[in-house]
Amino acid sequence: CVGARRHLAAGLCLGRRLGSSSIICMALLLHAAFHFSGGEHGPGGRCLRKALAIARCMGYMNFSWWHPRLMADLCVRAIELDIEVEYVGNLVRRRRLIPENIPVHLDCWPWQVWIRTLGRFEVVVNGEPLRFSGKPPRKILDLLMLLVTLGDVADERPADILWPDADGDAAHKSFEVAIARLRRLLGGHETIVYRQGRVSLNRNLCYTDCQAFESLLARNAVDGGGPAAALDLYCGAFLPQETGGWSIAMRERLRDKFVRSIRETALRLEKKGEFSEVIDVYLKGVAAEPLVEEFYCWLMDYYHVHGHAKRAVSLFRRCVRTLRAAGIEPSDAVMEAGNCWSGSG
Repeated sequence: CVGARRHLAAGLCLGRRLGSSSIICMALLLHAAFHFSGGEHGPGGRCLRKALAIARCMGYMNFSWWHPRLMADLCVRAIELDIEVEYVGNLVRRRRLIPENIPVHLDCWPWQVWIRTLGRFEVVVNGEPLRFSGKPPRKILDLLMLLVTLGDVADERPADILWPDADGDAAHKSFEVAIARLRRLLGGHETIVYRQGRVSLNRNLCYTDCQAFESLLARNAVDGGGPAAALDLYCGAFLPQETGGWSIAMRERLRDKFVRSIRETALRLEKKGEFSEVIDVYLKGVAAEPLVEEFYCWLMDYYHVHGHAKRAVSLFRRCVRTLRAAGIEPSDAVMEAGNCWSGSG
């Protein structure tokens, strides 16, 4: 490693002596990679910033000693650090760079397809939202939502769900036609992986907020960090307009993870004595999932313990109005607590 760094330093000196932008750029990129691999994020970021500034000015999309995987991983670092984001995005798209670890935590990565499922369904292809001049192709969009929900799945399952009344051969034929149409809709054949009887979205090209939400929570559990980024992704229930049984399990699983993360985050902040931050976290939960009683109850308790009975009563009334407007009768526990606080407030 020491020897490699010595050679890199010599290469950088040579590039400067020769006035070669390409040698300087490559040497700086390799310096950045060495720094990052050794946990030296500050020097790595500085080298990467200098290298990509040169690459942008010179319009580099390729050069001698090009290493696609190394460049892909450095591009991830660049976007994380807000370095030359527009240039990096163009580089990733034009060179089809695939990093070693799919950057699901980066919604600003230049994904070919960007799919939002939490709170509403939205699809963006190559930076442009999908729009239809006429009636949207319902079956094709249903197929896309199924692939988001089911992940890597045997092809007969979405075929059976979407064409339940057709016999096996007819359903499979309809499915294959729909896959071809969906690929065109998403901008290319590679967006859907379909081989050996199994089908899935290409996770190297397609971003989904639900996958990012779960991946960020898993990363936080390993790293011990706070789940703020994951909670910000959760803007509402998974595919809220879908009523098919295939969507319910996913919706409930993601909701449970969100509720648990809200509670854990609030308790952690409460231990630190961060009063306003605790309230903000619970209100984030209420905004995203207004029919989850626990959010109201936890926040009402918190208000009450800290001597804010009027806020507790106001939140209780909001809870009752919201639930009843949705045709849900508040639980006995909520009503008893609310009536008690109303009497004391």
